[in-house]
Amino acid sequence: MEKMVMIILIMFSLGINYRPCTGFPRYADPLVDEAFNASVKEANARLQHPFIFRPYRSSLIDVSVPEDNSLKLIFVFGMQKTVCRKDSEADPFTCEFHGRGFQDRAHCASNTKVYEKRVTYLNIDCHLIPLTSSDFSSP
Repeated sequence: MEKMVMIILIMFSLGINYRPCTGFPRYADPLVDEAFNASVKEANARLQHPFIFRPYRSSLIDVSVPEDNSLKLIFVFGMQKTVCRKDSEADPFTCEFHGRGFQDRAHCASNTKVYEKRVTYLNIDCHLIPLTSSDFSSP
């Protein structure tokens, strides 16, 4: 029963505050936001690209509380290339998106575990999706 109450409270406390001017999602719950930020950082570390990518949309698709009272979160999110180079070590959320038109994007899914207010496990799968003008030309 305690576990169900905790899951319900987490689900009610979760929310996405979209800031349309800045273009990135942030989560209302600090633990969820920390898990999402860790996922973005790991995605950038794994993407074989000289530029930092910043999320432009995300969904929290599953939340569970296992027997050890940790919090397991599954995110799916899209990222787009920014003007910041990886060697600058800039925060992805402060980088502007790279111009207009055809930009490289990535699609990612992460499985994150938070225990005692720390991210203790993170498994991520990202795919770089380069866009070209031929993607938008008619047949």
